[in-house]
Amino acid sequence: MIRVLCLHGAGTSSDILRVQLGESYRYGTWSVHALISLASAQLLHVANDSAAFDFHFLQGELECEPGPGVDGVFDGPYYCYYPWPKIAGSSDDDAVENVYALIYETVEQEGPFDVLLGFSHGGTLAYGFLAQHEKNHPFDPLFRCAAFFNALPPFHLDSEGVVVYDKSQARTLSMPSLHVIGKKDFVRQHSVALSQMAAGDSGTRMVIEHGLGHEMTRDRETNVRICRELLSLCSVRTP
Repeated sequence: MIRVLCLHGAGTSSDILRVQLGESYRYGTWSVHALISLASAQLLHVANDSAAFDFHFLQGELECEPGPGVDGVFDGPYYCYYPWPKIAGSSDDDAVENVYALIYETVEQEGPFDVLLGFSHGGTLAYGFLAQHEKNHPFDPLFRCAAFFNALPPFHLDSEGVVVYDKSQARTLSMPSLHVIGKKDFVRQHSVALSQMAAGDSGTRMVIEHGLGHEMTRDRETNVRICRELLSLCSVRTP
């Protein structure tokens, strides 16, 4: 059983992320074939007919406006983990540290987990958390791999509204990572940057691109590949 801790996007919620990840979600546990909406038996063979992903969702606590494509599709309330996007010169860093503490608490109380998965804002949070944890605790990994869906590197907006990466948080992760990127996503260039930042020149990473925008892919073949890569990356030994 591969246990996954999931972080939702800004202006959504854990319930919305459940739907975004797949309509076959039932009672907190997806078998491999359920995750990709009843895909072929070939994937069950790849997973040795027994592997399953057990998904847990960490709810943001800060109520906010709905995210892109959410209003009118999903009912509120809508949440984020910290003020999004971060603004230069604000006290948002304190809010981020509070969420890091919440992730630690969740891992301690509900873990261990194999994968930290984040969509968009949740992916940015996931990377920042992992980078800081590895800096402070280099020999105490909390997860076996990370999965970033349509995510950006940690950043803030300057006085002119331009995205500026927080270089102090840039770090090559010791664990393998999966990056799922939409070819039509308005943050595509930032997702590509995150994939390079997370893996560096020598890290283990897998990049999967789909033909949609800032959303989860519904393509069966792509989802089969995502499942396979997660299974494979979870088996990679980290230093």
